Amino acid sequence: MLSSPFNQYANADARVLIEGGSVEKGKDYLYSYFVKTLSEIRALGIVPVVFSLPPKSGYNLGQCLLKAQFYRERIEKCDFDFAVAEQKQRDVIEVLKKVDVLDNVIWLSDYICPGSHCKASNAGVLIYRDEGHLARESSRLVGRGMNFYKLLIDSK
Repeated sequence: MLSSPFNQYANADARVLIEGGSVEKGKDYLYSYFVKTLSEIRALGIVPVVFSLPPKSGYNLGQCLLKAQFYRERIEKCDFDFAVAEQKQRDVIEVLKKVDVLDNVIWLSDYICPGSHCKASNAGVLIYRDEGHLARESSRLVGRGMNFYKLLIDSK
């Protein structure tokens, strides 16, 4: 199982220092070498599964949720539009969609963003602990809600 925000490689300004000293555009390099890495994993007899990054709103969702609880406000005020997340993560999503054709990508947005709306909490469980990481409790919630076990078994 592989997961990364990939931001450090995927944005338009990213540059990667290559062995030998040359510098390449990160986004172009990310796709080709990620596919190469996945191929090498498959060659070892292992089926790679890639988890997408959690959808991002552009602000610290964990902080928003904690403040809402502290001030006894509705935590739903921290929810956000999926279109915002897609725009903020456009470059990474583009690369992962190309990877998804070759290998199984599990899209966390399928659970967190039903329809066009992303939830920062679900059934009283806070999904985010900060701007882009899932809280421990929500990892369990998302895993059960998406049935990670079945998704992993089916990816063989």
